[in-house]
Amino acid sequence: MNARSLQASSRTSRTRAEAAEASTSSRELDRILRDRDAVLVQFAALDDLPRTAPELLSAGLARTPTAPAALLRLLYRARSLPIPCVLVAPVLDQDLECRLTALRVPGLWSAAVSAVEHLTAGTNPFRAAATQVNVDTTRCLAVAHPAAIGSAAASGASVVISSSGSIERRAVADRALTELERAVALLIALGHTGESAAKILKKSRSTVATTAVRLNKRYGFQDRSHTLARLITDGLLDTAPLRDALPSQLPALEPLELEAVTLLAGNDLPATARIMKIPERAVERLLKQAAGRWGTTNRTHTITVALATDAIPTAAARPDAAQQRGGP
Repeated sequence: MNARSLQASSRTSRTRAEAAEASTSSRELDRILRDRDAVLVQFAALDDLPRTAPELLSAGLARTPTAPAALLRLLYRARSLPIPCVLVAPVLDQDLECRLTALRVPGLWSAAVSAVEHLTAGTNPFRAAATQVNVDTTRCLAVAHPAAIGSAAASGASVVISSSGSIERRAVADRALTELERAVALLIALGHTGESAAKILKKSRSTVATTAVRLNKRYGFQDRSHTLARLITDGLLDTAPLRDALPSQLPALEPLELEAVTLLAGNDLPATARIMKIPERAVERLLKQAAGRWGTTNRTHTITVALATDAIPTAAARPDAAQQRGGP
């Protein structure tokens, strides 16, 4: 076999190998996108793309000098199916469009949301992104940068991690709440009883009670106030509905009232009384006074309102399940 034949054979072998690799990669992308109704992409994942993004994707050229980054191939594969892609950007401004153009991904998006705006309002930005295309978050794929995965993991979407254009599936869905769990948790946070929550959800009281108990067990608490505090501080429960139900201006609590509410968000009643060095009845009285000022219906409602309005710092209110001994 002469040199020309050897070169031709080598080129054919490389072409077949590249085709096989591309085929395998495409099958993997299809597996990642299977049963997904939308792709929600954190801008930080795009901003970490190699700056040699392939011309093929923007100009339709027949060849590219380098293989497309896996994340870009995933996004274009999604659009071809078609699955809508929604961008979760820090802010929505003119500079964003320029940056997307520089990354060669300006025309991929069905919608975009501002992470800063929604986080400030108490809404998970990935859930807000799913709402933009009328899709339940549990039916979505969230693409997040490994350094900023918190909101994606808390949203309920399946998650892939993207760094420098590569993608890696990450099992985080077990942290998320089901639709029923989120609905029950929100109604409890709003001060509803099990009976009123059941009527609103058109479920039996036992279903609501079982769901609430399951949440307590999952997070290791006996007191639902601490479970709700954990859901809020971990970003698993949006606080926007809580804020919307409040008057525009809440009266300020007295210092001792605020201290009692803050401590009760992370401690049981006896521990709070010990820390404050007052009787338990005095703690209960302070809590009742705080509820009277805010118009809240019970301890859980008072604590969730305090967290939703930033009246108490999140770090101070984060309960530790190992230290809780309070009743429901």
